[in-house]
Amino acid sequence: MTRYLLQRVAALIGILVLVSIGCFYLVHLLPGNPAASICPQCYPAQILALDKQLGLDKPVYEQYFIWIGNVFHGNLGIGTKSGVPVSTLIGSSYKLDIELIVLSQLMAFLIAIPLSVYSARRPGGVLDQTSTSTSFALFCLPSFIVVVWAVNLLTIHWSFFKGPGTNPYPTGGSWLSNIGTNLWVLTLPAIVLALGSIAIYFRLLRSEMVFTLQEEYITAARSKGLTTNRILWRHALRPSSITMLTSAGNNIAFLITGLFIVEVKFALPGLGYDLIQAIAAPDYVTIQGIALVAAVTVVVANFAIDLITPFIDPRIARA
Repeated sequence: MTRYLLQRVAALIGILVLVSIGCFYLVHLLPGNPAASICPQCYPAQILALDKQLGLDKPVYEQYFIWIGNVFHGNLGIGTKSGVPVSTLIGSSYKLDIELIVLSQLMAFLIAIPLSVYSARRPGGVLDQTSTSTSFALFCLPSFIVVVWAVNLLTIHWSFFKGPGTNPYPTGGSWLSNIGTNLWVLTLPAIVLALGSIAIYFRLLRSEMVFTLQEEYITAARSKGLTTNRILWRHALRPSSITMLTSAGNNIAFLITGLFIVEVKFALPGLGYDLIQAIAAPDYVTIQGIALVAAVTVVVANFAIDLITPFIDPRIARA
């Protein structure tokens, strides 16, 4: 187990270094002088001042070490258009993204796991065929189509949920005192994000469960007179869930992409909404900071999954 953890930590550090280099070079990929691209209306003297402010007058390797040192101190720079520290902007928006991701994944697991378990119990049955067809339809639906339908039907026509632009963090009182309003505003966006995850998790777990239920130790468990529910939930689910959990880590990347679409459509003050505004500005320093935070979130989420899976199946750590 110790060797496995050291390998995962070493891989995490290496990937984070590569991610930081990639995000750092976002500004340097701009054609010509990055400062002139950031501020095309500036005079030459102002461009020289911006070069000095951004450290662009130094060698590239030195610029990287200065930038990564500032990142470790929580300084992601100042937005070139907004004039707001990028860390402050991300700090106020990131909590919304975390809430949406956690809420959507809870919904996905609570629906996909029981559905997969009972569908795998009788492959080819009515429940299995219905669930498989529905999951395939959900998997094919892009989030930007689903979010339009959800907003038009459930908020505008039927007024069942709060409409776009509703603040999930009402002023006054603590977050805990406003948790009811907060969850009600975020429920529909979380449902939109969860639909694709439900389809992915169902298909993966259902396939693994069907295979696991054919194993010899399951037959032995049946011969001992164990109940069907005990066999399904105690003996078959645990070894079958590894692929689903691994997919959950990779799914974070797709969720972040979906977050941008959902937050813009619902006018939620998250990183996706801030990113679109930064692109429209354009504010390359803010884009760089948001890209770094999003990439690190994906890497850390996959690392967390790598730490969890050996406790479910110890053979992974010994491989």
